[in-house]
Amino acid sequence: MWRQALEIAILFLLGGFTVHITSWIGSVLHSVPSVGGSQYAVFTFRYDQNKPMTTNMLINILMPNICLVFMYAFCYKNQILKNIDILILYVCFYYFYRVILICWILNRKELFCARYELLNCTIGIGIAVFLVKDFLRNTEQIFIPITELVNEFWLIIILLVYKFAVLVCDKIFKQKTVVSEEMLEQYIIHKFEFFYKKFRNEVYIKREDNGIWILLFSIMLFENYNRGKFVRKIEKLKMLVGRSATVGIMQIKSKCSLTDEESIVLAYNKLKNEIVDGNIRGGDEQEIHRCAFQYNPDEDYSQSVTFIYHYLYKYLKKSPKYNAEFFLEENSDSIYELVNSVSDSGDYMQNEYMTIDDLTMQSGLSKEKMWKKIKKKNMTIYLQAEEARKLLEKYTTPKG
Repeated sequence: MWRQALEIAILFLLGGFTVHITSWIGSVLHSVPSVGGSQYAVFTFRYDQNKPMTTNMLINILMPNICLVFMYAFCYKNQILKNIDILILYVCFYYFYRVILICWILNRKELFCARYELLNCTIGIGIAVFLVKDFLRNTEQIFIPITELVNEFWLIIILLVYKFAVLVCDKIFKQKTVVSEEMLEQYIIHKFEFFYKKFRNEVYIKREDNGIWILLFSIMLFENYNRGKFVRKIEKLKMLVGRSATVGIMQIKSKCSLTDEESIVLAYNKLKNEIVDGNIRGGDEQEIHRCAFQYNPDEDYSQSVTFIYHYLYKYLKKSPKYNAEFFLEENSDSIYELVNSVSDSGDYMQNEYMTIDDLTMQSGLSKEKMWKKIKKKNMTIYLQAEEARKLLEKYTTPKG
Protein backbone atom coordinates (compact mmCIF):
# COMPACT_ATOMS: atom_id res chain seq x y z
CA MET A 1 0.00 0.00 0.00
CA TRP A 2 2.79 2.40 0.92
CA ARG A 3 4.50 1.64 -2.40
CA GLN A 4 1.43 2.65 -4.37
CA ALA A 5 1.05 5.82 -2.27
CA LEU A 6 4.71 6.67 -2.97
CA GLU A 7 4.22 6.11 -6.70
CA ILE A 8 1.18 8.43 -6.71
CA ALA A 9 3.10 11.11 -4.77
CA ILE A 10 6.02 10.94 -7.22
CA LEU A 11 3.65 11.22 -10.18
CA PHE A 12 2.05 14.30 -8.59
CA LEU A 13 5.46 15.95 -8.10
CA LEU A 14 6.44 15.11 -11.68
CA GLY A 15 3.15 16.54 -12.94
CA GLY A 16 3.75 19.80 -11.08
CA PHE A 17 7.35 19.96 -12.26
CA THR A 18 6.20 19.47 -15.86
CA VAL A 19 3.79 22.40 -15.51
CA HIS A 20 6.66 24.71 -14.55
CA ILE A 21 8.85 23.35 -17.35
CA THR A 22 6.01 23.97 -19.80
CA SER A 23 5.64 27.56 -18.54
CA TRP A 24 9.36 28.09 -19.03
CA ILE A 25 9.17 26.73 -22.59
CA GLY A 26 6.25 29.08 -23.25
CA SER A 27 8.26 32.07 -22.03
CA VAL A 28 11.09 31.09 -24.38
CA LEU A 29 8.68 30.87 -27.33
CA HIS A 30 7.24 34.26 -26.36
CA SER A 31 10.65 35.91 -26.24
CA VAL A 32 11.65 34.37 -29.59
CA PRO A 33 8.66 35.03 -31.90
CA SER A 34 10.24 33.26 -34.88
CA VAL A 35 10.11 29.90 -33.07
CA GLY A 36 7.21 27.72 -34.22
CA GLY A 37 4.41 28.44 -36.64
CA SER A 38 2.37 30.44 -34.16
CA GLN A 39 3.66 32.75 -31.45
CA TYR A 40 3.05 31.73 -27.84
CA ALA A 41 0.53 34.09 -26.21
CA VAL A 42 1.31 35.53 -22.78
CA PHE A 43 -1.45 37.15 -20.75
CA THR A 44 -0.88 40.65 -19.52
CA PHE A 45 -2.83 43.85 -18.94
CA ARG A 46 -3.15 45.20 -22.48
CA TYR A 47 -5.86 46.28 -24.89
CA ASP A 48 -4.39 44.48 -27.93
CA GLN A 49 -4.78 40.87 -26.77
CA ASN A 50 -5.67 39.22 -30.06
CA LYS A 51 -2.95 36.59 -30.41
CA PRO A 52 -4.22 33.06 -31.16
CA MET A 53 -4.02 30.50 -28.36
CA THR A 54 -3.25 27.50 -30.58
CA THR A 55 0.39 27.22 -29.54
CA ASN A 56 -0.58 27.44 -25.87
CA MET A 57 -3.17 24.70 -26.29
CA LEU A 58 -0.85 22.37 -28.21
CA ILE A 59 1.92 22.77 -25.67
CA ASN A 60 -0.39 22.08 -22.71
CA ILE A 61 -1.93 19.07 -24.45
CA LEU A 62 1.16 17.51 -26.03
CA MET A 63 3.86 18.30 -23.46
CA PRO A 64 2.60 15.97 -20.67
CA ASN A 65 1.82 13.24 -23.21
CA ILE A 66 5.27 13.42 -24.81
CA CYS A 67 6.77 13.06 -21.34
CA LEU A 68 4.34 10.18 -20.74
CA VAL A 69 5.73 8.26 -23.74
CA PHE A 70 9.30 8.43 -22.43
CA MET A 71 8.20 7.64 -18.86
CA TYR A 72 6.26 4.62 -20.14
CA ALA A 73 9.25 3.27 -22.12
CA PHE A 74 11.59 3.83 -19.15
CA CYS A 75 9.28 2.18 -16.60
CA TYR A 76 8.51 -0.75 -18.92
CA LYS A 77 12.16 -1.43 -19.71
CA ASN A 78 13.27 -1.30 -16.06
CA GLN A 79 10.14 -2.99 -14.67
CA ILE A 80 9.64 -0.14 -12.20
CA LEU A 81 5.84 -0.13 -12.08
CA LYS A 82 3.70 -3.21 -11.51
CA ASN A 83 0.63 -1.46 -12.91
CA ILE A 84 1.80 0.63 -15.85
CA ASP A 85 -1.70 2.12 -16.28
CA ILE A 86 -1.06 4.28 -13.21
CA LEU A 87 0.97 6.61 -15.47
CA ILE A 88 -2.33 8.08 -16.67
CA LEU A 89 -2.49 9.78 -13.25
CA TYR A 90 0.65 11.72 -14.21
CA VAL A 91 -1.27 13.58 -16.94
CA CYS A 92 -4.28 14.04 -14.61
CA PHE A 93 -2.00 15.56 -11.97
CA TYR A 94 -0.52 17.87 -14.60
CA TYR A 95 -3.89 19.55 -15.19
CA PHE A 96 -4.84 19.41 -11.51
CA TYR A 97 -1.66 21.22 -10.56
CA ARG A 98 -2.35 23.88 -13.23
CA VAL A 99 -5.55 24.73 -11.37
CA ILE A 100 -3.67 24.93 -8.06
CA LEU A 101 -0.94 27.08 -9.62
CA ILE A 102 -3.30 29.58 -11.25
CA CYS A 103 -5.95 29.86 -8.54
CA TRP A 104 -3.94 29.53 -5.32
CA ILE A 105 -0.16 29.76 -5.75
CA LEU A 106 -0.30 32.67 -8.23
CA ASN A 107 -3.66 33.81 -6.77
CA ARG A 108 -5.14 34.59 -10.20
CA LYS A 109 -8.50 32.84 -9.87
CA GLU A 110 -10.25 35.81 -11.49
CA LEU A 111 -8.29 35.01 -14.66
CA PHE A 112 -9.05 31.28 -14.62
CA CYS A 113 -11.07 30.27 -17.70
CA ALA A 114 -12.72 26.97 -16.77
CA ARG A 115 -13.97 26.33 -20.32
CA TYR A 116 -10.48 26.63 -21.83
CA GLU A 117 -8.79 24.58 -19.10
CA LEU A 118 -11.48 21.87 -19.24
CA LEU A 119 -10.98 21.52 -23.01
CA ASN A 120 -7.22 21.12 -22.62
CA CYS A 121 -7.70 18.67 -19.75
CA THR A 122 -10.25 16.53 -21.62
CA ILE A 123 -8.16 16.24 -24.79
CA GLY A 124 -4.89 15.73 -22.89
CA ILE A 125 -6.23 12.98 -20.64
CA GLY A 126 -8.03 11.38 -23.58
CA ILE A 127 -4.74 11.15 -25.50
CA ALA A 128 -3.02 9.74 -22.40
CA VAL A 129 -5.61 6.99 -22.05
CA PHE A 130 -5.23 6.08 -25.74
CA LEU A 131 -1.44 6.00 -25.47
CA VAL A 132 -1.32 3.81 -22.37
CA LYS A 133 -4.22 1.49 -23.20
CA ASP A 134 -3.55 0.95 -26.90
CA PHE A 135 -0.64 2.65 -28.66
CA LEU A 136 2.15 1.92 -26.17
CA ARG A 137 1.25 -1.70 -25.40
CA ASN A 138 3.79 -2.92 -27.96
CA THR A 139 6.90 -0.99 -26.95
CA GLU A 140 8.85 -2.15 -29.97
CA GLN A 141 6.51 -0.21 -32.25
CA ILE A 142 6.53 3.07 -30.35
CA PHE A 143 8.67 4.71 -33.03
CA ILE A 144 7.78 4.35 -36.72
CA PRO A 145 10.68 2.96 -38.82
CA ILE A 146 12.06 5.41 -41.38
CA THR A 147 11.62 2.87 -44.22
CA GLU A 148 7.87 2.73 -43.60
CA LEU A 149 7.40 6.46 -43.04
CA VAL A 150 7.47 7.30 -46.79
CA ASN A 151 4.55 5.02 -47.60
CA GLU A 152 2.40 6.06 -44.66
CA PHE A 153 -0.62 7.59 -46.33
CA TRP A 154 -2.28 8.15 -42.96
CA LEU A 155 0.51 10.46 -41.97
CA ILE A 156 -0.59 12.87 -44.70
CA ILE A 157 -4.19 12.67 -43.47
CA ILE A 158 -3.08 13.39 -39.92
CA LEU A 159 -1.04 16.41 -41.02
CA LEU A 160 -3.98 17.81 -43.01
CA VAL A 161 -6.33 17.37 -40.05
CA TYR A 162 -3.76 18.96 -37.77
CA LYS A 163 -3.38 21.98 -40.05
CA PHE A 164 -7.15 22.39 -40.25
CA ALA A 165 -7.45 22.15 -36.46
CA VAL A 166 -4.78 24.84 -36.06
CA LEU A 167 -6.63 27.21 -38.37
CA VAL A 168 -9.90 26.63 -36.51
CA CYS A 169 -8.27 27.14 -33.11
CA ASP A 170 -6.57 30.34 -34.33
CA LYS A 171 -10.01 31.75 -35.11
CA ILE A 172 -11.84 30.55 -31.99
CA PHE A 173 -9.31 30.71 -29.17
CA LYS A 174 -7.65 34.09 -28.77
CA GLN A 175 -6.40 35.82 -25.68
CA LYS A 176 -9.56 37.87 -25.31
CA THR A 177 -11.80 34.80 -25.52
CA VAL A 178 -9.83 33.00 -22.82
CA VAL A 179 -9.16 35.97 -20.52
CA SER A 180 -11.56 38.80 -21.38
CA GLU A 181 -11.24 42.45 -20.40
CA GLU A 182 -14.08 41.88 -17.94
CA MET A 183 -12.02 39.18 -16.20
CA LEU A 184 -8.99 41.49 -16.11
CA GLU A 185 -11.15 44.27 -14.69
CA GLN A 186 -12.51 41.99 -11.95
CA TYR A 187 -8.95 40.92 -11.12
CA ILE A 188 -7.89 44.58 -10.82
CA ILE A 189 -10.85 45.47 -8.59
CA HIS A 190 -10.53 42.45 -6.27
CA LYS A 191 -6.78 42.87 -5.85
CA PHE A 192 -7.12 46.60 -5.21
CA GLU A 193 -9.81 46.01 -2.59
CA PHE A 194 -7.57 43.47 -0.86
CA PHE A 195 -4.40 45.57 -0.88
CA TYR A 196 -6.13 48.83 -0.02
CA LYS A 197 -7.61 47.24 3.09
CA LYS A 198 -4.34 45.51 3.97
CA PHE A 199 -2.11 48.60 3.62
CA ARG A 200 -4.66 51.24 4.68
CA ASN A 201 -2.46 52.45 7.53
CA GLU A 202 0.36 53.25 5.07
CA VAL A 203 -1.85 55.28 2.74
CA TYR A 204 -2.29 59.02 3.38
CA ILE A 205 -4.13 60.39 0.36
CA LYS A 206 -4.34 64.13 -0.18
CA ARG A 207 -5.95 66.09 -2.96
CA GLU A 208 -2.56 67.13 -4.31
CA ASP A 209 -1.18 63.57 -4.58
CA ASN A 210 -4.25 61.39 -5.28
CA GLY A 211 -3.01 60.57 -8.80
CA ILE A 212 0.32 59.40 -7.41
CA TRP A 213 -1.46 56.97 -5.08
CA ILE A 214 -3.59 55.58 -7.92
CA LEU A 215 -0.40 55.08 -9.96
CA LEU A 216 1.25 53.41 -6.96
CA PHE A 217 -1.61 50.94 -6.60
CA SER A 218 -1.52 50.27 -10.36
CA ILE A 219 2.18 49.42 -10.13
CA MET A 220 1.52 47.34 -7.01
CA LEU A 221 -1.12 45.24 -8.76
CA PHE A 222 1.14 44.52 -11.74
CA GLU A 223 4.20 43.77 -9.60
CA ASN A 224 2.14 41.38 -7.49
CA TYR A 225 0.84 39.73 -10.68
CA ASN A 226 4.40 39.13 -11.91
CA ARG A 227 5.88 38.24 -8.53
CA GLY A 228 3.37 36.91 -6.06
CA LYS A 229 3.84 36.52 -2.33
CA PHE A 230 5.51 33.11 -2.67
CA VAL A 231 8.04 34.37 -5.23
CA ARG A 232 8.82 37.46 -3.13
CA LYS A 233 9.69 35.24 -0.19
CA ILE A 234 12.16 33.32 -2.35
CA GLU A 235 13.74 36.58 -3.55
CA LYS A 236 14.49 37.50 0.07
CA LEU A 237 16.92 34.57 0.18
CA LYS A 238 19.29 36.64 -1.97
CA MET A 239 19.70 38.98 0.98
CA LEU A 240 21.30 36.17 2.99
CA VAL A 241 24.31 36.08 0.66
CA GLY A 242 24.69 39.85 0.55
CA ARG A 243 23.28 40.33 -2.94
CA SER A 244 20.98 43.18 -3.92
CA ALA A 245 17.55 42.39 -5.33
CA THR A 246 14.15 43.92 -5.95
CA VAL A 247 12.15 43.17 -2.82
CA GLY A 248 8.78 43.97 -1.29
CA ILE A 249 5.48 44.21 -3.07
CA MET A 250 6.67 47.33 -4.92
CA GLN A 251 9.88 45.56 -6.03
CA ILE A 252 12.27 48.19 -4.71
CA LYS A 253 15.95 47.46 -5.38
CA SER A 254 17.73 47.01 -2.05
CA LYS A 255 20.62 45.20 -0.40
CA CYS A 256 18.58 44.54 2.73
CA SER A 257 15.24 42.87 3.23
CA LEU A 258 12.17 45.12 3.11
CA THR A 259 8.62 44.51 4.27
CA ASP A 260 5.78 45.23 1.88
CA GLU A 261 4.89 48.29 3.95
CA GLU A 262 8.45 49.66 3.77
CA SER A 263 8.54 49.14 0.01
CA ILE A 264 5.30 51.13 -0.34
CA VAL A 265 6.77 54.09 1.53
CA LEU A 266 9.94 54.01 -0.58
CA ALA A 267 7.96 53.65 -3.81
CA TYR A 268 5.75 56.62 -2.91
CA ASN A 269 8.80 58.79 -2.20
CA LYS A 270 10.39 57.70 -5.47
CA LEU A 271 7.26 58.53 -7.46
CA LYS A 272 6.63 61.86 -5.74
CA ASN A 273 10.21 63.18 -5.53
CA GLU A 274 11.86 61.68 -8.62
CA ILE A 275 9.27 60.75 -11.25
CA VAL A 276 5.92 62.56 -11.06
CA ASP A 277 5.88 66.28 -11.72
CA GLY A 278 3.46 67.50 -9.07
CA ASN A 279 0.50 65.17 -9.51
CA ILE A 280 -1.22 63.09 -12.21
CA ARG A 281 -4.44 64.68 -13.37
CA GLY A 282 -7.31 62.37 -14.28
CA GLY A 283 -6.64 59.67 -16.83
CA ASP A 284 -3.70 61.27 -18.68
CA GLU A 285 -2.41 58.05 -20.27
CA GLN A 286 0.70 59.65 -21.77
CA GLU A 287 1.77 60.93 -18.36
CA ILE A 288 0.97 57.59 -16.70
CA HIS A 289 2.95 55.72 -19.37
CA ARG A 290 5.92 58.08 -18.92
CA CYS A 291 5.93 57.70 -15.13
CA ALA A 292 5.56 53.91 -15.28
CA PHE A 293 8.44 53.71 -17.77
CA GLN A 294 10.67 55.71 -15.42
CA TYR A 295 9.74 53.39 -12.55
CA ASN A 296 10.66 50.37 -14.68
CA PRO A 297 12.11 51.13 -18.15
CA ASP A 298 10.21 48.48 -20.10
CA GLU A 299 7.62 49.21 -22.78
CA ASP A 300 5.39 46.21 -21.99
CA TYR A 301 5.55 47.09 -18.29
CA SER A 302 4.49 50.70 -18.95
CA GLN A 303 1.58 49.67 -21.18
CA SER A 304 0.33 47.18 -18.60
CA VAL A 305 0.49 49.70 -15.74
CA THR A 306 -1.34 52.25 -17.92
CA PHE A 307 -4.05 49.66 -18.64
CA ILE A 308 -4.48 48.93 -14.93
CA TYR A 309 -4.55 52.65 -14.07
CA HIS A 310 -7.34 53.22 -16.61
CA TYR A 311 -9.62 50.58 -15.10
CA LEU A 312 -8.69 51.40 -11.51
CA TYR A 313 -9.33 55.12 -11.99
CA LYS A 314 -12.72 54.35 -13.58
CA TYR A 315 -13.66 52.09 -10.66
CA LEU A 316 -12.56 54.59 -8.00
CA LYS A 317 -14.44 57.40 -9.68
CA LYS A 318 -17.78 55.55 -9.80
CA SER A 319 -17.47 54.23 -6.23
CA PRO A 320 -18.88 56.75 -3.70
CA LYS A 321 -16.52 55.52 -0.99
CA TYR A 322 -13.31 55.69 -2.99
CA ASN A 323 -14.43 58.74 -4.92
CA ALA A 324 -14.38 60.65 -1.66
CA GLU A 325 -11.25 59.04 -0.18
CA PHE A 326 -9.23 59.70 -3.35
CA PHE A 327 -10.72 63.21 -3.81
CA LEU A 328 -12.09 62.47 -7.27
CA GLU A 329 -15.37 64.40 -6.83
CA GLU A 330 -16.06 66.61 -9.79
CA ASN A 331 -17.78 69.17 -7.57
CA SER A 332 -15.20 69.05 -4.80
CA ASP A 333 -14.09 72.63 -5.42
CA SER A 334 -17.67 73.89 -5.17
CA ILE A 335 -17.82 72.54 -1.60
CA TYR A 336 -15.04 74.89 -0.55
CA GLU A 337 -16.79 77.77 -2.34
CA LEU A 338 -20.01 76.92 -0.49
CA VAL A 339 -18.31 76.96 2.91
CA ASN A 340 -16.68 80.31 2.18
CA SER A 341 -19.97 81.80 1.02
CA VAL A 342 -21.75 80.47 4.10
CA SER A 343 -19.20 81.98 6.45
CA ASP A 344 -18.88 85.30 4.62
CA SER A 345 -22.47 86.01 3.66
CA GLY A 346 -24.90 87.27 6.25
CA ASP A 347 -27.85 86.31 4.03
CA TYR A 348 -27.27 82.62 4.64
CA MET A 349 -27.23 83.12 8.38
CA GLN A 350 -30.61 84.86 8.33
CA ASN A 351 -32.34 81.59 7.35
CA GLU A 352 -33.19 78.76 9.71
CA TYR A 353 -31.05 75.65 9.21
CA MET A 354 -31.12 72.13 10.58
CA THR A 355 -27.84 70.41 11.37
CA ILE A 356 -27.05 66.80 10.50
CA ASP A 357 -27.43 66.05 14.21
CA ASP A 358 -30.97 67.42 14.07
CA LEU A 359 -31.78 65.22 11.08
CA THR A 360 -30.38 62.09 12.70
CA MET A 361 -32.29 62.72 15.92
CA GLN A 362 -35.59 63.22 14.09
CA SER A 363 -35.16 60.32 11.65
CA GLY A 364 -33.42 57.84 13.93
CA LEU A 365 -30.76 57.19 11.27
CA SER A 366 -27.03 57.30 11.85
CA LYS A 367 -24.97 60.08 10.26
CA GLU A 368 -23.44 57.61 7.83
CA LYS A 369 -26.85 56.37 6.65
CA MET A 370 -28.10 59.95 6.44
CA TRP A 371 -25.21 60.95 4.16
CA LYS A 372 -25.86 57.89 1.99
CA LYS A 373 -29.53 58.84 1.58
CA ILE A 374 -28.58 62.42 0.71
CA LYS A 375 -26.14 61.18 -1.91
CA LYS A 376 -28.57 58.56 -3.26
CA LYS A 377 -31.38 61.09 -3.63
CA ASN A 378 -28.94 63.59 -5.19
CA MET A 379 -30.18 66.23 -2.74
CA THR A 380 -28.74 69.70 -2.35
CA ILE A 381 -28.06 70.59 1.27
CA TYR A 382 -26.78 73.68 3.03
CA LEU A 383 -24.67 73.55 6.15
CA GLN A 384 -24.12 76.06 8.89
CA ALA A 385 -20.63 77.54 8.70
CA GLU A 386 -19.34 75.85 11.85
CA GLU A 387 -20.65 72.43 10.86
CA ALA A 388 -19.21 72.78 7.35
CA ARG A 389 -15.78 73.65 8.79
CA LYS A 390 -15.84 70.60 11.06
CA LEU A 391 -16.78 68.29 8.20
CA LEU A 392 -14.08 69.65 5.92
CA GLU A 393 -11.51 69.40 8.69
CA LYS A 394 -12.51 65.77 9.31
CA TYR A 395 -12.36 64.66 5.68
CA THR A 396 -9.45 66.74 4.34
CA THR A 397 -6.94 66.65 7.20
CA PRO A 398 -4.22 64.03 6.41
CA LYS A 399 -4.11 61.11 8.82
CA GLY A 400 -1.13 60.71 11.06
